[in-house]
Amino acid sequence: MSSRESAIRVENLGKCYQIYASPRDRLKQFVVPNLQQLFHKPRQRYFREFWALRDVSFDVRAGETVGIIGKNGAGKSTLLQLICGTATPSLGAVATQGRLAALLELGTGFNPDFTGRENAYLSCQLLGLSSDEAHAVLPRIEEFADIGYFMDQPVKYYSSGMFVRLAFAVSTCVEPDILVVDEALAVGDIRFQAKCFSRLHKLQDRGCAIVLVSHSTEQIARHCDRALLIDSGRLLASGAPKDISNQYMDLIYGTADAGEGTGGGADSSQPAAVCDARLEKLGFDAGSEDLFCRRPLYNPSEYRWGDGRASILDFCLKQSDGRAVNQIESGSVAELFVKVLFRSDVRFPVFGFYLKTIDGMLLSGCNSRENPARNEVRRLPVDSGQFVVFRVGLALPLAEGHYMLSLGVAEDVEGELVPLDRRYDAILLSVHSRAPSFGLINLGLTCDVFRCESNLRPQRSELAV
Repeated sequence: MSSRESAIRVENLGKCYQIYASPRDRLKQFVVPNLQQLFHKPRQRYFREFWALRDVSFDVRAGETVGIIGKNGAGKSTLLQLICGTATPSLGAVATQGRLAALLELGTGFNPDFTGRENAYLSCQLLGLSSDEAHAVLPRIEEFADIGYFMDQPVKYYSSGMFVRLAFAVSTCVEPDILVVDEALAVGDIRFQAKCFSRLHKLQDRGCAIVLVSHSTEQIARHCDRALLIDSGRLLASGAPKDISNQYMDLIYGTADAGEGTGGGADSSQPAAVCDARLEKLGFDAGSEDLFCRRPLYNPSEYRWGDGRASILDFCLKQSDGRAVNQIESGSVAELFVKVLFRSDVRFPVFGFYLKTIDGMLLSGCNSRENPARNEVRRLPVDSGQFVVFRVGLALPLAEGHYMLSLGVAEDVEGELVPLDRRYDAILLSVHSRAPSFGLINLGLTCDVFRCESNLRPQRSELAV
């Protein structure tokens, strides 16, 4: 299959379910409308329509990995069922080309009374392999699943992790042209997840089209070529995984113009004098102007949202000696100071920080609720019109390159974080290293070579020809 061909084509897809208030209404719907039609009367409905999916169209090319993300109940699983053919569409059409393997709900397609080996053999045949081909691939499935003697035990005794191991092994060892995965990898342990993603990369290289549903924006950004955002049964956006992940976060937490306040209270342009002195000492002015975008490290492609009750106005990166810098040395200690203006009273503010790679992989993060420098700042109420500066201590043993910093201010409401102002990928950090290294982390590794001479000398007889 050529990489330009569409392995999956979805056109104006829709799925409608009939929702009944009681079993009696279901019986009425089966009988009464037919009688009404017989006597030429208007047909009455005893159900309400629920459109789980509506007017969805997209293509997936051979060799492409597409991530699907959205809130619970958005229609993601319904879409995968329609692609796999386990559900029939109410509108539109789905066309697939090649052998399709899927990991949907745990245990789907497995007979609970059959052993793992028997289920693997039957699944291979259902996927189009002949009897000889199925027997030939079983050792590979057993090796990848790595569930030991449970391979010959009934799967009704399996844990959820064992189900995933066996199902993933079957789906990938048959060399599919299309692989569909519905959040199943979240069940496996860390080692197995790494093993699965390694196998996914090999399938990608072979030209397999992969559709991956996940709530992990990190997985979507790292492993997918493209992402789709689905909400309320409709396709909201399609594009680069990083951009779609930001829109997904926007969808979950809501958005507002973080530069405009929503709360009343004190005049934010006249902060208290004690704040003025503190700000000046840290290198910030006492004004309420947003100077964030004027800093050399600012990333114009940032993604910002929040309810506007606080605004992140400025930042400054300093070395341990207090000098402001635009680049840091790998392994050195630095401090990031961030100026925040509160436009309403906040009882329990939480300040947070993320460090990511350029392609969106999360490297580290912290916040003042879970990682406070001092316990007294864990619950520090803030009044409207007050400035607050929070500090993030950085010890970055990173390899030379560029990284993205994200900042956030939220309110803790009974354990739930409500975003006030979040600036994702707002700072472009440059790390310089005097000693080149490979990978993401600079561990200060060195490699030495010694020329050695043996103390043993060969005997004369060994030299004879």
